[in-house]
Amino acid sequence: MTITASDIVSPWNAGWSAVIVAGHDGPYDDFNDQLNDHENFPSSDDPEMFSTQYIAQDELGQTSFGYAHTGQAATNYRDAWGNQVGNWAFITPEGQQIIVAYIADDQGFRAFSENLPVAPSFINEAPTDTIEVAAARAEHLAAYHLVKNRPVAVIPAEVPNVGFIQSVTDTPEVMLAKTEFMKVFNAIKNSRAVQK
Repeated sequence: MTITASDIVSPWNAGWSAVIVAGHDGPYDDFNDQLNDHENFPSSDDPEMFSTQYIAQDELGQTSFGYAHTGQAATNYRDAWGNQVGNWAFITPEGQQIIVAYIADDQGFRAFSENLPVAPSFINEAPTDTIEVAAARAEHLAAYHLVKNRPVAVIPAEVPNVGFIQSVTDTPEVMLAKTEFMKVFNAIKNSRAVQK
């Protein structure tokens, strides 16, 4: 595992990062040696089972907590701003020791371990179509060219003049309805004027 100083040192936890991240060469070499000491790592095969857990918090809200149990362990440190560093370790059923260190801060969650999967790289590789996609693409292009090359209906260039400026004349029925409405309207209007 290659962890550079820029991966683990930040203003809020420079010392703690060095303590918690395994494989860091620094003033905490003894602690890192303990993390990498495979012979003395807690194992479920140990005849003497043990468990321990701890938590400590100061008045600023900075917290250190963790646990150890046969075959697994974790240590964590959280500062007053919510940034957190830590690690956890366990032994798989196959007997392989897994150690994962992490940093969680304003730059996100970053985990470091030799056991994390590596995503495939697709840099500068153009994707290729599957047989189904290639067939669908060819069918779509054929339909597109069929529609594109079909004859277009011709719209006459001259639009008939319907005379939009003509005034609208009322039919006899509309004129009669308007006259009756105005009689009722004026009667109500006059009755309200008298009441005031």
